[in-house]
Amino acid sequence: MNENQGICSHIRKKAANAFTKATHLSPGDATTHFQIGKGCFHMRCYEEAIQSFEEAIRIDPNFIEALGELSKAYILGGHRQKSVDFFTEVIKKSKEAISIQPDNFQAYARMGIAYEYFAGHEKAVNALKEALHIDPDNAYLHYYLGLVFVMQADRKSAQGEYRTLQTLNMGLAESLAGSISTIGTEQDFIISPLCKGCVDKL
Repeated sequence: MNENQGICSHIRKKAANAFTKATHLSPGDATTHFQIGKGCFHMRCYEEAIQSFEEAIRIDPNFIEALGELSKAYILGGHRQKSVDFFTEVIKKSKEAISIQPDNFQAYARMGIAYEYFAGHEKAVNALKEALHIDPDNAYLHYYLGLVFVMQADRKSAQGEYRTLQTLNMGLAESLAGSISTIGTEQDFIISPLCKGCVDKL
């Protein structure tokens, strides 16, 4: 273990202890692991962030926000093949869930985020819109659809999702506004596709 890994491991343990004590949540609670992951991600401890986000998703497979954050951590942590395998499996399981329950908006949402990871913009938009057709007031779905539009440099559509979010969740609206402001600048959006040719096979 190198020095940085030791520091990150120490940070994760401290974050886990502090957050669990502060919130009185069970270690088996997905939100606990998600918040620990966000703290580790902020400290650029991507391995520890990945562990936490994966655990949150293991506990709650429908934790859409954790799935989105995990995709960022995979990219910045340099886990190309692991991430490709993970999101390929997400798409496969989502399709299976939809075949059993056609109105499963969470499966559509998972699939949309996974498709965007593979730079499948059109498929991502279609999946997220299908999820919103089932659950039109879901703020996180509007947020992730807005992020997809940002990655497409589609400012007009992204701003449409921003306006919708203003009536649903101002925190997410402000976060999306920050991403929209990067369109057309030298600052690349954090989620860059890793497998541009893969989406047509999925």
